[in-house]
This record gives sequence, structure tokens and C-alpha cells, in this order.
Amino acid sequence: MGLSEEMCAALAAYERHLVSERDLSTHTVRAYVGDAESLLEHAQALGVEQLASMDLRLLRSWLAKQQTLGKARATMARRATAARMFTAWAHRTGRTPVDVGVSLVSPKVSKSLPATLSPDQARALLRLPRREPTTAHRSAPGMLRSWSCSMPPASGSRS
Repeated sequence: MGLSEEMCAALAAYERHLVSERDLSTHTVRAYVGDAESLLEHAQALGVEQLASMDLRLLRSWLAKQQTLGKARATMARRATAARMFTAWAHRTGRTPVDVGVSLVSPKVSKSLPATLSPDQARALLRLPRREPTTAHRSAPGMLRSWSCSMPPASGSRS
């Protein structure tokens, strides 16, 4: 199923805006246009044929669909930003009467610490065979780099 003429024209104009007015990189433009196209395809699948008929519920529905597809929270946050940018642009250019994306909230990206090792995992790591250092690591320049960069002088030594 292809996009309606109005939506195709809007998507092409949005891409021109991102390239010429926002001066974004090729990769960023491709990502934003791809997200906008995905949003518009979702809208059409739900029977929304005109940009002016889009609403906040539609945007949330699109993000919810992304979640059911297993997208990461960071990806969903980026897509929410892309949707807000697109709807703001559509409103500024007179394609929609209101900016429906202004109230769209991005999912919070988790900032938790990575999981710690279990006691069994730590024991297994400690049982790994030790690697013997190669002679390359014992070379004079290598030793000088070690001493000058990472290892503090031994206590009581003169520098």
C-alpha cells in the first residue's frame, strides 16, 4: 500500500526541508524521513488519509506498535523526536491546523548500571588460564610507557 498523493508530497517537501534548511547529514535525513514515512503509513493503515486528520492518539498508537515490534527504548525515543519534528514542520508550513506532536512524550531511556556477575560467573572467570606476556610487552619502550602512563612510582623510589 502506497502513501496518498498528499502524504507523498508532504514527505518529499519535508525531506527537502531537512536537507536544504536544516542542513542535516545524509544519515540523519534518511532516519527522519524513514520515521516520518513509517508514521504516515501507520496513519493510512488506520484510515487517516490527510495530514490534518492526524492526532495525538495516532502518534501514540504508532509508538506503541514500535514497542510491540521489540524496538529499544532509545529507538522509540528517537522516533518520538522524529514524529514531533515532522508534526511541528507540518504545522509551521500550514499542512495541519495544530501541532499534534507537541504533547507527545518520549519514553525514558533506562540509565541503570549493567548487571553484575553472579558468584559462579566470577569464579569461572578466575579459573581462566593466565596468558603469559609476550616479549613485546617487556621491551624497553613498552616498559617506559607503562611506567610513565599508568603505574605510579614505587614508594621510596626517586623520580
